[in-house]
Amino acid sequence: SIISLLIWLVLAVGGFVLWVVCLIKGYSGQIWRMPILAPYAEKIASSNLGSEGREGREPGSAMLRVPPREFERLVARALDLLPAEIQDHLDNVSVEIEEAPEPELLEEMGMDPGDPEDTLFGLYEGTPLTERFHDDVLLPDRIRIFRGPLLEWCESEAEVVEEVRVTVLHEIGHYFGLDEDRLEELGYS
Repeated sequence: SIISLLIWLVLAVGGFVLWVVCLIKGYSGQIWRMPILAPYAEKIASSNLGSEGREGREPGSAMLRVPPREFERLVARALDLLPAEIQDHLDNVSVEIEEAPEPELLEEMGMDPGDPEDTLFGLYEGTPLTERFHDDVLLPDRIRIFRGPLLEWCESEAEVVEEVRVTVLHEIGHYFGLDEDRLEELGYS
């Protein structure tokens, strides 16, 4: 139909214009390396969503009881509180809640599964936006939030709410291409 043809034409022209801009700017097909994403990564920093961090803290003496459904609501709320500009760029990202990381995963990451202080609250798996090319065909990105370690670490329900929020923001920061050093500077470690 004529409408389908017009839509196709608009998309083709838009893609060509984007390609020309990348070529002129020296990105040679690397659309995701364009600084267009920098404001979104920095938006996390400027939105005052950070915290003081976890370094040097001891895990709680007893695991808090937060039912799985309530924990899911905490993760959903952390995602809902993201600015719209950031939410708009979370395409093809799965956020999953798991009880704990597998011992093999901890070992792969150079961590000691038997050491309660050597723990993992969340994990981003995928290709950060800053490392993608316009023609990449990728599996969905995945953010894993580990309920057990978070509940073992925290000493109050208020602390669980805060640590879930910080963990979600930390992993989303990796999706936007922020490394551990930058996340620590922003208060998301």
